[in-house]
This record gives sequence, structure tokens and C-alpha cells, in this order.
Amino acid sequence: MEKLSINMADFEEAAKLVQPSSRREGFSAIPNVKWEDVGGLDSLRHDFDRYIVRRIKNPKDYTMTDGTNGIY
Repeated sequence: MEKLSINMADFEEAAKLVQPSSRREGFSAIPNVKWEDVGGLDSLRHDFDRYIVRRIKNPKDYTMTDGTNGIY
């Protein structure tokens, strides 16, 4: 049997033909739901904004004195 090998060009060509399972199952669609559509989540929304959204929008505000972001 001939020796087989796969190189990067083979991988890149195959990647064009393969669809990730998350897309096949419909999970990549972004629902059109707003915070106002879901009741009782005011506390969660506040925490989400405080601990996640603000860090993404203002990373300089959360930089530690040693230059890290404090997230490990």
C-alpha cells in the first residue's frame, strides 16, 4: 500500500466541504429576543453587564497594575 500523508492544503480543501455540527443543528442562529421580552431577569442583566459586558467594552478600566486583566 502506498504511504499516505495529509498536508495543510488537503486540510484547507476539506474544511471548505465540512459544515460544523453547531451550524447543522441550527444553533448558530441568533434569536431576536431583547431583555425586555424576558421577565424577571433584571438582577441577571445587571450582573452580566457589570462582570462581562463592561470588561469587553472597557478593557483598560479592568487592567491590573502588573498589566494583566485579572482573569485566569
